[in-house]
Amino acid sequence: MDDISGFSNTEQFLLDLEHDMLQKCDKLVVSSQYLFDKYKHYQIPLLVRNAAELTHFDKKSHEKLTPAFLKQRQASGSASNRVKVGYVGAIAAWFDTELLKETALKDHGIECHLCGAVTTQEAAQLEEVENINMYGETSYSDVPGFLNEMDVLIIPFKLVPIIRACDPVKFYEYSAIGKPTVTTALPELARASELTFVASTPAEFVEQVHNANKAGKKHDFRMQLQKYAAKNTWVHRTAQFKEILDNTPKVSVVILSYGDPELTKATLHSLYDGGATYPNLETLIIDNGSPVEALLEITEFADNYSDV
Repeated sequence: MDDISGFSNTEQFLLDLEHDMLQKCDKLVVSSQYLFDKYKHYQIPLLVRNAAELTHFDKKSHEKLTPAFLKQRQASGSASNRVKVGYVGAIAAWFDTELLKETALKDHGIECHLCGAVTTQEAAQLEEVENINMYGETSYSDVPGFLNEMDVLIIPFKLVPIIRACDPVKFYEYSAIGKPTVTTALPELARASELTFVASTPAEFVEQVHNANKAGKKHDFRMQLQKYAAKNTWVHRTAQFKEILDNTPKVSVVILSYGDPELTKATLHSLYDGGATYPNLETLIIDNGSPVEALLEITEFADNYSDV
């Protein structure tokens, strides 16, 4: 689900473990086209993208649930005539701090609100900009109410490998609540180009924020966003994953039994009593002429397992 090599704290032994896993796994599931292309030389992966928890972001449920931290900010003099630009997520090395800083400095009619853990010194300095507000990490329960208060939502990410490999969950969540997204040119969002506003420079970002704000006031556009989200929920992804898991070849284990039934019973116990050994398993017991009493004992014991 991520390009693990892109994290600064990934050590070589983890990359070695990943390589070993990729060589040995029976099926490979990836969450983006980038990861599909990167790992397809191991085997052809199955692509299951990210999604949103639609009911959590149902706008009607959250229209009046403004988070307390945002209410405090509004009470302290947040300019009502500004375009409120929001972001929820990690503010880490891949967050384009300079792009957002220059955007805010270029247009004081934009007011930025950022929710997320700050993990770089550069990003921490954003709080010094007058029209950028930072709230730190917020609870998942507060996210819909926060998003609903914004006019425009953003994904200002640098196009580093870890981001090129990312299918951003936040775009599905932004769309589920019917808010427009301004983003840098993330490859995974190219397929939603008619619903996103792409920018790469501060001047473009300012322009696209205002374009997105206008679009967000149109009922038809908001409906388009919510329809997109409704087609990309975790329910859909669960169905995809279930199909992958269910489409498993049957494996037959043959146990040759003779004489002492305890050996056969111990074999069955090792296969079944510790949980599923394999999702599509059957076991065949072939007896090689054991006494009737031993056969009866094995048969009675095997009746405890439906796939024997």
